[in-house]
Amino acid sequence: MMAQAPQDTVLEEEIDETYYPTEEELLEYATWLGIDLPKHKNLLWIAKEALTAPLPNQWKPCITEEDEIYYFNFSTGESIWDHPCDVFYRNLYREKAMNLQQHLDNHHEFLQGEFSKNAHAPNTIQERDQVRNSLFDMQYNSYDVNTPFQFC
Repeated sequence: MMAQAPQDTVLEEEIDETYYPTEEELLEYATWLGIDLPKHKNLLWIAKEALTAPLPNQWKPCITEEDEIYYFNFSTGESIWDHPCDVFYRNLYREKAMNLQQHLDNHHEFLQGEFSKNAHAPNTIQERDQVRNSLFDMQYNSYDVNTPFQFC
């Protein structure tokens, strides 16, 4: 059963394949989405993807007489003010941020284990580099090629 269309003007989504958000747009949307900047600047790809995501099937943008945009689902009759994909991308960010934190916690546990074996923290450049290289190896071996990651 098709839901009744809204009384406002239904717009057609126009996708500009060449659109790339400006840095200002990206940072503003990332902040709105809940991305912790600068801590998770390496997850800005989520905001970029969200800003360029098409509407899911059955959703159409609509505009009120007051020129306010909202989204209407023609299958369910649901209308919302925020883009229907915003919740997905907000949850994706939370998941990736949690995964990064768990990864850092694992590195911290690894380092604590290494330090307790050696009974001291690395205090020479050579020892520091060995620890850094082992962290890099762990990061590289667990790197998901589908997820950008910035190693500092």
